[in-house]
Amino acid sequence: MRSEQARRDPLYAAFALAIAMGLRRGEVLDLRWSDVDLNDRVIRISNQVQRIGGELYQDTTKTGKIRPVPLPLICLAALRRHRLRQRHEAAKRGTELDAGGLVFTTRSGRPIEPRNLNRSFSRLTASAGLRTIRLHDARHGCATLLTAAGVPPRVLMEILGHSQISMTTDVYTHVAQDTQREAISNMDRLPRRRINRDRPPPLMSPVDVRSPEPSPARGFFPDQIESPLSDSNRRPSLYKSGALAS
Repeated sequence: MRSEQARRDPLYAAFALAIAMGLRRGEVLDLRWSDVDLNDRVIRISNQVQRIGGELYQDTTKTGKIRPVPLPLICLAALRRHRLRQRHEAAKRGTELDAGGLVFTTRSGRPIEPRNLNRSFSRLTASAGLRTIRLHDARHGCATLLTAAGVPPRVLMEILGHSQISMTTDVYTHVAQDTQREAISNMDRLPRRRINRDRPPPLMSPVDVRSPEPSPARGFFPDQIESPLSDSNRRPSLYKSGALAS
């Protein structure tokens, strides 16, 4: 139910891009439909929105280059639903969807204030019962998951748009350390397993020896001898003390 409510949120596609593709907040808000190719499943990140001196400005990305990024299916489906919603709203206003317009806008068609995107994300995660998560943390989470999945550093750098490979290797170092800790923790369990394996089975107490009842199928127990003339005969008490009859 909560997941369905999240999908109906007007900014669900924006959050999907941030979580699944690691896009920056400014890159999400400056994405235009002319940069989105739903048929070939790719988007082109070329600019970002930033607030400088109280005003919103369009600026180039951190690298200053256009980077094409393939769309995962979850983002592809979210963008298609978002475009249908925008077309429906434009039809109600008696207008058409601008093919080169912003993908994410307010109801009046204006650019979204970056802080409002953060507020909407916090509200959505809180309604889902999740702990407090910053929108920028989604970018770090995406980088961590891709690193753990074995994506090479150079490829991860291109996906996230890092300006320097050192920023990407920092992520790899963090994930590698966590992996090492998990691996070495297995060594802590090996001595206990070995000790348990080498430990001899416990000796049965005299009470345990006398406790079973005779079983015709198994013959006799340590303190009982089966006679062909009778079911069982008790050994002399001398046997119980450890002496053997001559």
